[in-house]
Amino acid sequence: SDVCSSDLNDAQKYIKTGNFLFKDDKLNTALRNATKRGVAIFILTNINGAEHRGASLSDLKMETDPHLPNLHNLHRLGIHVRCNADLHAKFLLCDRNDGLIMSSNYTFNSLYENPENGLDISGNELIDLEHVFDTLYLHPDVILSEDGSKYRYLQQRNPIHNSEMEKIGSDNLLRITACGDKNIRTNLGTCDVHTIYDSIIDIINRATERLYIVSWSYNALWVLKDFQQALKNASKRDVRITILYSNEASDSGVKRTEEQLNTLCSHLSTIKKPTIKAFPSNHSKCVLSEKEGIMFTANIDGSRGLLKGFELGCILNDNQRAAAILKINKTLK
Repeated sequence: SDVCSSDLNDAQKYIKTGNFLFKDDKLNTALRNATKRGVAIFILTNINGAEHRGASLSDLKMETDPHLPNLHNLHRLGIHVRCNADLHAKFLLCDRNDGLIMSSNYTFNSLYENPENGLDISGNELIDLEHVFDTLYLHPDVILSEDGSKYRYLQQRNPIHNSEMEKIGSDNLLRITACGDKNIRTNLGTCDVHTIYDSIIDIINRATERLYIVSWSYNALWVLKDFQQALKNASKRDVRITILYSNEASDSGVKRTEEQLNTLCSHLSTIKKPTIKAFPSNHSKCVLSEKEGIMFTANIDGSRGLLKGFELGCILNDNQRAAAILKINKTLK
């Protein structure tokens, strides 16, 4: 949260930020203060503001959820707000100098309480990240508007061509999921890019000693056949596997995660069973081996995140990977 606040407070020309939720008062105040300094602000978000991303506009719960009212309050100040139905990524760009990918939503728990992870982005990764933001911004599914005191949502149809996304990260460490849900007509529906998932599989396949798999939740693992097979092969190689999950989601969500992880692990080698452990309040996401690592915004989820939706990730360098492992081990003691 400190890095995020610093970037917002230091911005002089523009702020571009994408996030699943805009619920934190301090964050929204920092955005309002930036507009007073003359900073141009562009927001990408998911209009539903909930894990049930397929909800129709008529199902939105504006009265009980501050996400949408906050977006409209920012919009009234001249902040440009656009929505992508597939977006779950969290990222921030300021003045073409600073970039940040993070697991944190703009909520109190994510910014100030939960274990989260984030990565400063620069160089070629920053160039690609800015291109990704601009592409999504120019192809929104919904633009916020108003009619007197009433909220309005202007739906747009302007599909993103796969060529806009498939080369992202080809010459650098940035990774993405960019694939619309075919059951919901969105502007990402013609894209089919899964480089976060591809990199996760590569890291697992190359591990020889140690693996950490960290996610808030796990879902539809049976769809992730390459993931399952890679873990089976790693287990046969006697790689020590630790799988971490949050046990502070909804009761049904935690039960689903635990059932699916237990089923997954029952099929792995009996010689060295994986360690499955609750990581209280965890919302960070990463896969780490003894020599490679990646952080990302997606959950380990076969229904959305790794194969569908819009997510961001980045390959870690050795120092970043070692710092992540040290933090995990300290937390779990």
